[in-house]
Amino acid sequence: MAKTLVLLFRISLVSMLLSGSMLVMNQLLGILLGNGDWVILSSDLFAKPTFILSAITGLIGFALSYLPREM
Repeated sequence: MAKTLVLLFRISLVSMLLSGSMLVMNQLLGILLGNGDWVILSSDLFAKPTFILSAITGLIGFALSYLPREM
């Protein structure tokens, strides 16, 4: 069970970081290009999945804190 949760945690962590990076980079690009629509579109596309992935990652991490550590 613990190994499965660790694997799910790693996958969700990487996914959250990638989607968050995409959100920030696209918003930064929109700001640099002076295209407000791009910033809004980036937020519409990436914000909700990023927040959902961060919640999932947090819940899995919380669950892992209650499992004994394997040596």
